[in-house]
Amino acid sequence: MAFLLLVAGLIVFWSIWGGCHSAPPSTPNTAGNRVLINGTIVVSENIYYIQFIVRNGAFNIHVNGNFAVLGGESIRVYILNEDNFDNMGVSGYKFAPNYDSGQSTGGDISSTLPSGGTFYLLFDNRFQTSQKTLEIEATVTYYSS
Repeated sequence: MAFLLLVAGLIVFWSIWGGCHSAPPSTPNTAGNRVLINGTIVVSENIYYIQFIVRNGAFNIHVNGNFAVLGGESIRVYILNEDNFDNMGVSGYKFAPNYDSGQSTGGDISSTLPSGGTFYLLFDNRFQTSQKTLEIEATVTYYSS
């Protein structure tokens, strides 16, 4: 009888302490948010760019924002990775932007980017003969674990 009580006690003990393991707590995903620019810039008859780096392991990477050319003339906005940034400057080379506004006086910026790499938010005014003043806001958001 004592043996049965001991076994019953061990079963109860095991079911409370030994058999009810919960999974170890997982590391929560960390959100990141970086303002690339928020203000006014002047773009000459060339290009103006902001370089930013997305670290390896980041995911759900988005660049969002908006721009407006003050004075109503158009400009072109791109988001490019490093290879396409290099190719853009070489005459005759094709490049594939992650984002292209087309010639515009303003609009929303929205692009999803791959993990890891150097990117450029670029304002292209090479097709115009006068400088442009822009109001611009752009933020990159991402998650990492």
